[in-house]
Amino acid sequence: MAATSHPIDLEVDNEKLARLAADKGLEVSDEAPLMDKAKTLILQARDGESFDAAYANNQVNAHEQTIELFERASRSEDAEIAAFARETLPKLKEHLEEARKLVEATPDT
Repeated sequence: MAATSHPIDLEVDNEKLARLAADKGLEVSDEAPLMDKAKTLILQARDGESFDAAYANNQVNAHEQTIELFERASRSEDAEIAAFARETLPKLKEHLEEARKLVEATPDT
């Protein structure tokens, strides 16, 4: 697994997305508060599940939701947005597969 490349991949993609949004006059939300809330929810909603298992399952869900958004964006009438989404989708799908492997390798408790 190339898990160590994920932060770098995401940082590069986030920078590209921020530039694209700025060029289009769109606002990009600061995800830090959202991520803090998500981490808190993971800890609270474990319901007997180990933190590792909850985290791994959350990664699968987050990647599935992100892929759904990017698949819709890949059909955008805006050619640049569609191109960015199509370029990013393979990496997201690879990350999803890695997250699924993490779930398989993580005990529930």
